[in-house]
Amino acid sequence: MKELEFINIIKNTLTDSSFIGDDTAFAQGFVFTQDTLVEDVHFRLSTMSAFELAQKAVAVNLSDISASGGVPCYILISLSLPSCLDSSFVEGFYQGVEQSCSKYGIKVLGGDITGSDKVFVSICAIGKAKKQIKRSFAKEGDVIFTTGNHGSSKAGLEILEKNLAFDEKFIQAHKLPTPKIKEGAIIADVCDSPALMDSSDGLLDALYKIALASSVTLEVDFDFVPYDFDIKKLSSDWYNWVLFGGEDYELVGCARESDFSKLQEVLSLHQIGHVVAKSDFPVIIKKDGEYRQITSEIIENMSFDHFKKGPQ
Repeated sequence: MKELEFINIIKNTLTDSSFIGDDTAFAQGFVFTQDTLVEDVHFRLSTMSAFELAQKAVAVNLSDISASGGVPCYILISLSLPSCLDSSFVEGFYQGVEQSCSKYGIKVLGGDITGSDKVFVSICAIGKAKKQIKRSFAKEGDVIFTTGNHGSSKAGLEILEKNLAFDEKFIQAHKLPTPKIKEGAIIADVCDSPALMDSSDGLLDALYKIALASSVTLEVDFDFVPYDFDIKKLSSDWYNWVLFGGEDYELVGCARESDFSKLQEVLSLHQIGHVVAKSDFPVIIKKDGEYRQITSEIIENMSFDHFKKGPQ
């Protein structure tokens, strides 16, 4: 994947690349993240209003803060717009920002506005760090868990792209994801040193990155992966939607058995597998008694690619 290739170039070029690698960085008691949404790569204006775009842009950044166990406090927004858009777009966008700020208790510190050929939304989110949580913390014997359904956002995208008449719940899952801030904070409080990510680029993408960073293998039983059964009515490819669909923004993590038992007392989590000793395959999926070994080629071909045109 070009994204990983470019990240490696950046890490090899910088004198100090110790902060590079995860979706967030910890420094001076704060956690930082930045995400960019690009028109015709991550969204289309034909299916998403300025108000909705703002709410989603804020949510995806706060999701990274939640996956670090942090408490979000501030955002900075860079907005690049084509000349064909008028002031009503900016007003609608910042009305969406204002609603998100009120909902999540955060403040806008500033940002930038520039011209461009398409809409670009880049947000930097800053939160207070409870402890350092990294994807490289998974250990052999850990429980693998997730917070909720996978595949729903992909289903919503398909409904919008193909103008299908179907349940609004999937469209809402795609347009208005909910960052798992409370859940992330509780995981940080309860667990000693969990590995944690969100499923922004898909469940298997998160599992794969945790496995690589931690030098372990993650064995997952698909029968325990949560998803909305109604997606089966939309496509025969629903199985891949669950594994590779992306943009569900659920938390995916690994924790010690004892810590997971404590988490179950306060959170509704789904145990989907265990961490085992490193093998030739970073992730192994069990389904219907058969094992699917996940290679880098499968991840590259099936996962969301930020360098391909069009929401996926």
